[in-house]
Amino acid sequence: LSDSSYWYMKHLGGLYRDHNRYGKAAQVMEQITKEHEEGPKFYYQLANVYIRQNKLDKALQTYKRFEENFGVDPQIVRQQKRIYLQKNEVEKAADAVRGLIEQNPNQLRYYRQLAKLYSANDRPEKAKGVYEEMVKLAPDDGQTQMALAQYYSKQGKPEKAFDNLKKAFEDASLDVDRKVKFMLSNYLQQRLNSKQTQQAFELGQTLVEAHPESAKAHAAY
Repeated sequence: LSDSSYWYMKHLGGLYRDHNRYGKAAQVMEQITKEHEEGPKFYYQLANVYIRQNKLDKALQTYKRFEENFGVDPQIVRQQKRIYLQKNEVEKAADAVRGLIEQNPNQLRYYRQLAKLYSANDRPEKAKGVYEEMVKLAPDDGQTQMALAQYYSKQGKPEKAFDNLKKAFEDASLDVDRKVKFMLSNYLQQRLNSKQTQQAFELGQTLVEAHPESAKAHAAY
């Protein structure tokens, strides 16, 4: 009787979604987007309807429309990344995260997302490049220095790894528990050669200097 009524269409689309009739829900919701302006939540719901049908390309197209209307959003990027990785399209997933970095060039957490993505998908050199960008942005950030230390350790470069590790320990904002746990795992539960012993004492001293009020730091040293 009133097939263009906004509220009737919204209600019908919601009923289809609630009863797992996702194909019908998508048809109604697409009609709504053509005839009415909708907020960001609606596009997110529409993309989820496509995901439920395993129509991943349709979901990605919906996310693109979201960004055209509302800009880059961390929640949307997270979904895009998940779909691209499911499709084994690592570089497209990385591009999605890069969009967040371009919008927020001083937010280290988005760089960490990108570096983690590259590391998890066997692209260590690209991860290293992201870490180097982070060092330029925040040279004293302990998390970045710790990540670089892990990278160089895996690459068989222990001297470089230790240099970054010591810088990480110098950062008082990096959690003392994380540092103590690292020392327990790597220096206090195994036999050490003379070089490792020297490194252990250096790290212990640095730990105490960065956290002079911490009993855990003194105990580890």
